[in-house]
Amino acid sequence: MNELLKILSSPQLFEVLNFLKDHSNKNPSSIAKELGFHTFTVQRYLEILEKFGIVSSKVERKIGRPSKKYRYCGGKVTIDFDEILKVFELKSKKIRERESKARYNYDLKKETINGVVKNGKIIKLSDVEGRVLFLVPPIDSTGILISKIVEKLNFPEFDILFAINNLVLMDIVEVVK
Repeated sequence: MNELLKILSSPQLFEVLNFLKDHSNKNPSSIAKELGFHTFTVQRYLEILEKFGIVSSKVERKIGRPSKKYRYCGGKVTIDFDEILKVFELKSKKIRERESKARYNYDLKKETINGVVKNGKIIKLSDVEGRVLFLVPPIDSTGILISKIVEKLNFPEFDILFAINNLVLMDIVEVVK
């Protein structure tokens, strides 16, 4: 949800949607070229919008690399502000590791955790999740204030809080009572 909230303020997003509404079955590079945007920006918008069913895609295989073509579906997205406020309430809380049996794939130079092996399942972490988890103390500690994590990392507070919420939902970290 936080990805969608971040892009909704972009006028470029609505130009992409409006273009796609009138021109179905276009790939990100042709949309970007037509609108004068960077291909990566258009691709990112479309990936997020596809998660929420606003656009759909199909892969076309011709000579050369396959091409993902998008079309506008429209629809509604419901934003649960109570859920978002719960995430922001985390800022005043402490967290720590949830269980000590999980194994981590560390990158000590980057001070991050790339993934977690938990109950035999590999969980790949985003950059923000990995940096947050690197700072989280073990289960036998009193925890760390989330506001301290926000101070230490060079990511937007919004992204850090949603990453922590994801780690809690994955049962990797716990909020200390």
